[in-house]
Amino acid sequence: MYRCKNLKAAVERIFTFKTMNAGQICLAPDYTFVQAELLPQFIELAKKFVADNFGTLADNDDYGSIINERHRARIAGYIQEAMDRGYQTIPLSDDIGLEKLAHNHKLAPTLVIDPADDCKIMTDEIFGPAMPIKTYTDIRKVAAHINRGERPLALYYFGKSKPEINLLKTNTTSGGMVVNDIAAHVLQDTMPLGGVGHSGMGSYHGFDGFRQLSHGKGFYKQGILSLTPFFKAPHTDKMLALLEKMMG
Repeated sequence: MYRCKNLKAAVERIFTFKTMNAGQICLAPDYTFVQAELLPQFIELAKKFVADNFGTLADNDDYGSIINERHRARIAGYIQEAMDRGYQTIPLSDDIGLEKLAHNHKLAPTLVIDPADDCKIMTDEIFGPAMPIKTYTDIRKVAAHINRGERPLALYYFGKSKPEINLLKTNTTSGGMVVNDIAAHVLQDTMPLGGVGHSGMGSYHGFDGFRQLSHGKGFYKQGILSLTPFFKAPHTDKMLALLEKMMG
């Protein structure tokens, strides 16, 4: 029962950000790993979240549109490709389909269950309301999966297992990691925020932001002894040996 309560909180926090601005937030999760035994509960809780918080979506001002027709078609194409390949897809609302509505670019939050790693929905950044769900039984395989891909901007873990938290914290690379919430680190002004590798370079917020957005200008005043004479020609073997020693 306690475990189920944690799952409900996790689903609410995940889909709050996956539905906010229709998932068009850089820190919104791109995919979610769910313990295989909890998948049916996860799906039902996700459906309930959308029903309780939005009801219908098509004419609901609280649920946004995709920025333009091209990006809606791109995300719908990811879902359609998964369907064509036989993967289970679950729209979390039945009043918006894959076909474009006449008056907006809305797309329903949609789960795609256990798509292969070469599906476009797994290889491309989604930046929208589609959510691949990967099931697992061994957290070490989750870490291995994360490490095989590009470095994520953020990694989110839900649970209280200290060994699992430490495993992900020390054996994966991401711009940031949050335990039991989504994007909460963006509110911590004194903690560095940024990506690594594919997800970006550099950190912002607080002193890290000051350093990132500033230029440290070096200033040097030479004393009595200058090394410049050692660089003058002719370049004898003795001089080159001395330079090599000095620069080694």
